[in-house]
Amino acid sequence: MENFLRAIASIKESDLESLAEILNVFPEILQKTDSKERSLLNLACLIVTQDGAIPPKRGTVEQLSAVGLIIDAGADPSQSDHIGRSPLHVAAISNHFDLAKMLLEAGALIDGKLMGAKGGSPLALALFYAKSEMAEFLANPPVPYNLRTASALGHNIGTFFSEQELIAQASEQVDFYRPIPQFPKWERTNSH
Repeated sequence: MENFLRAIASIKESDLESLAEILNVFPEILQKTDSKERSLLNLACLIVTQDGAIPPKRGTVEQLSAVGLIIDAGADPSQSDHIGRSPLHVAAISNHFDLAKMLLEAGALIDGKLMGAKGGSPLALALFYAKSEMAEFLANPPVPYNLRTASALGHNIGTFFSEQELIAQASEQVDFYRPIPQFPKWERTNSH
């Protein structure tokens, strides 16, 4: 764990030389996680975005380059933490296009299960926080694609109707509404 912590410190300090050496000598740190199941890549993305700060804040150019070093060393760009937050979720909430592009080019998945929700994708998170430009960037193709997502993106919602009835796809994966554990858990109730 010592080398994992050293790698994190080198990212925080924008010390690319030390990070590269640690990754070269101890490549197994890419498989390690902290107590919240955050990988080195996930932690680097949090550092680059100042912990997903709202309003957005940026880390240094060297910290963004550290993400590239970690990806080049073989990190999984889609590895999620204990709440299902992937590096792409971190880029989405912080509106960090350079980070999102880097992760997508490395093969990051556009779906996700943030907070255990099937519809908890980076796109859904961007829409939740009204990051419309990021949402447009991530919506190629939109995942999940349901009535909620289509409406938020300004798409024609007519494709979700057949003879004035909603089709099944309209309500698929609409379970995402709680982006962080501090939001109260919601249980669907019947009003009938």
